[in-house]
Amino acid sequence: MFYSGKVKKAFIALIKSAIAGGNVDAELLSCDLEELFILSRNHDLAHLVAEGLLKNGQLRDKTQLSKDFTKQRWLAVYRETQLTAATQKICRLFSDNEIRFVKLKGSVLRGLYPEMWMRTSCDIDLLIDKESLDKAKDVLVSGGFKTDGKVKYHDISFYRDWVYLELHHSILETIPALDEILATVWDNCDKVSLFEYRERPEFFVFHHLAHMAYHFTSGGCGVRTLLDLWIMKSKGYYDEDKLTPLIEKAGLIKFYKAMSDVCAVWFEGAKHNGLTEKTESYIIDNGIYGLPDASAQAGVTKHGGKFGYMLRLAFPKYKFMCISYPILKKAPVLLPIYYVVRLCSKLFGKDSRKSRVTFNSIVRQSKADVEQTKWLFEQLEVDFKVEHF
Repeated sequence: MFYSGKVKKAFIALIKSAIAGGNVDAELLSCDLEELFILSRNHDLAHLVAEGLLKNGQLRDKTQLSKDFTKQRWLAVYRETQLTAATQKICRLFSDNEIRFVKLKGSVLRGLYPEMWMRTSCDIDLLIDKESLDKAKDVLVSGGFKTDGKVKYHDISFYRDWVYLELHHSILETIPALDEILATVWDNCDKVSLFEYRERPEFFVFHHLAHMAYHFTSGGCGVRTLLDLWIMKSKGYYDEDKLTPLIEKAGLIKFYKAMSDVCAVWFEGAKHNGLTEKTESYIIDNGIYGLPDASAQAGVTKHGGKFGYMLRLAFPKYKFMCISYPILKKAPVLLPIYYVVRLCSKLFGKDSRKSRVTFNSIVRQSKADVEQTKWLFEQLEVDFKVEHF
């Protein structure tokens, strides 16, 4: 979805006001609030926009839109309270049962924000040893969590009430250039307590950038990931000299610079250039993790055209097929049969609607849009090939 320039500027200005203080220009506050609400919801940042509006004397009327913004703010407070309590419980369960773990993503980042509720998350992310998965599953189930038991490429999912946990056994992104470093996560952690570990700041930032780059090249990484980066950078959370060798090795130097430059425009008053403008539009217009058309553009760009992308979607590599069909680990000779099974499921089963949306998005991509995305990826040097294709 594309938003007006005024709404985009108001969106960023209000987030900055919520986090760092300061007044927003009155002209921006006269933007279309309905469009602003849609944009902020699409980035899961309506609570920060609401906070910015409140700080600037808005939302004092009794309109439904004011109520909707205010509701998002209080919902964020509630979510943070629930997630923090659940995280503490899970960490106690793991410590009591001698399972070593690492807090990831929002569980760490929330502590860097002015108030913890300002950094929302839709779930809890923790990393454990793959060998501890069965034990951790039993511990969590006994603690009241539920799961479908499916071990995916990265994780296994649990939930209790509306709290969701992604229990990672890996942080790899299926991109060899990034995974070579991400695979060393346990070597780049320090012990916090007997069983809790923490990623060292520079590795945590590298992990954050790697995850951003993965989603960026899949259709979009969301404004929140850049806000996270700016907060870590502005608070001196990490040593840039120690980060540089990691991002140089992974080929993320230009990506990191571009993301930092966009942050400087948004939150420090720097001036736009051609690259920051196109990067900003790509990030804001495509939502948290990419709308269908944006994902299709990225896929067509990276995989040799429309037919090449559809072919790669239809026939993933063997080891990724094993995740959906574990029998293939023991009988790889059955791979052709399970490709047929997978295709039938995608075309006629529960995933058929999603498959049609994906197919239609791929088909309608114009050459001009694909070329624009290709140019952006080339400028940032993130034209990565993902391993499962």
